[in-house]
Amino acid sequence: MFIKKKVQLIFIFFGSLLIFLSTTIDDISLGKFWYKLNPTSLVGFQGIFEKAQEKFYFLEVSLLISFLSYDLVLLIGIFLILLSFFLNSLNN
Repeated sequence: MFIKKKVQLIFIFFGSLLIFLSTTIDDISLGKFWYKLNPTSLVGFQGIFEKAQEKFYFLEVSLLISFLSYDLVLLIGIFLILLSFFLNSLNN
């Protein structure tokens, strides 16, 4: 039980630190990071998204662009904080 509390505090600390860093670092978006890792898979994801768009008549094209423009550091920070709260709910 004591180890879970330490892990929660570490997640909250690093999550808060990453959220703070995301306010100062502006150049790391999810799309840029994905493009630097593997641009072919990014194009494949775009193709899958466009097929799903045609199949389900989903007309909002800017959803994909807004998804890829999210700040990666901010998303990881929010994920760590949510993960710590999830661990807290498992504790009870």
